[in-house]
Amino acid sequence: MQSDKMKIPLFKNKDLEDTFQKNGFVKVGKLNENSIKELIQWNQRLNIPDAFGFGYNVGMNAKNYELRKKMREVIIEIVFSEIKELLNSRIPYTASYMNKNTSKFAFVSAHQDWTFTDEAKIDSVMCWIPLIDVSINNAALGFIPYSNSFYDYVRAFPFNILKTPVFVHQEKLMHYIDIMDMKAGEIVFFNQKTIHGSFANYSNSERQALSMSFVHSDYDIYTYICNPNTKGKTMLKYKVPIDFMVTTNYPIIASMYHNNHINLETTLVDEVEVKLPSNKWEDLEQILTQHNIGIKQEQVILTQRMQDLRINKKESIWTSIKNKLKSN
Repeated sequence: MQSDKMKIPLFKNKDLEDTFQKNGFVKVGKLNENSIKELIQWNQRLNIPDAFGFGYNVGMNAKNYELRKKMREVIIEIVFSEIKELLNSRIPYTASYMNKNTSKFAFVSAHQDWTFTDEAKIDSVMCWIPLIDVSINNAALGFIPYSNSFYDYVRAFPFNILKTPVFVHQEKLMHYIDIMDMKAGEIVFFNQKTIHGSFANYSNSERQALSMSFVHSDYDIYTYICNPNTKGKTMLKYKVPIDFMVTTNYPIIASMYHNNHINLETTLVDEVEVKLPSNKWEDLEQILTQHNIGIKQEQVILTQRMQDLRINKKESIWTSIKNKLKSN
């Protein structure tokens, strides 16, 4: 793994940067009340759809291009002015509402988010902001501390193709997640290597939240896509523009993959061999033990509840998404 000293810091403040690099995430700051109200109003006005039909309304996944474009513009205009002074030469890449309905099936298992930078130099980073107070009862986000240092592989689209140790053990890893209680408008930044997830929304109202990812203003942006012709043995590396995830969102990319034809109007930079570490549970468990990360009993109970529901439904979230993409 590359030394953090070789990387361009995310934060101007050294203490914030040190905490971020050590833990893989850091909570800092809070949006003002007027911004929170305006963001909620726009969220209601845009009426983000449930693209995959399991109670998780992610704006970036919407079919409507104009909705995706307007959503990104609105969130950046309201949010970025309040946080940009924290950041070192970063500009927004993606921006999306991420709303969880009151659905017992809207359980987002432990995962890592995709690579979009040269991570030897610049971390792929996202911030997450709830628009209401959140806890484990209404799908607060949680993290496994230090997990940004567990693995160094590239995370490519579609998410369920590469059998990484995190993907293979996504449900068991939920036992180790530290849920972060947050007030409306509080901001948490996290490395996209950091393992994170959230339980279902067991409350009586929608959990409204948003996310924004960041790139360095002077460096290229990349997207990695598994090559359907090599069945996951290689991935295609594309140089992409700043609005790429608006024009070409995850459902579009995943449909291309499942139709065995990647057709992007961007520059293909390279075809990269997939190199993954062991995905045996005992090897991952050893890493968790080395970092003194233990099981949380409440998380075990909630994970079992989800597994029981899935058995009755006879369809996992990933199967539901895959079937939805094929039907489109």
